[in-house]
Amino acid sequence: MPGLMVYRFDDAILFCNADYFKMRLLDTVQHRSSAEPARPHWVMVMLLVAWTEP
Repeated sequence: MPGLMVYRFDDAILFCNADYFKMRLLDTVQHRSSAEPARPHWVMVMLLVAWTEP
């Protein structure tokens, strides 16, 4: 779909890594390949987290 960027983050977003997530996402949006539009209209974030019981 033109204008859609899918970003996969393999961790939960918590207070301790929220700045890291933001930095990585913004960096990815700004450094897209030359074959794609300069900026996406939409960003879909996929969070892949596996919780385990103690």
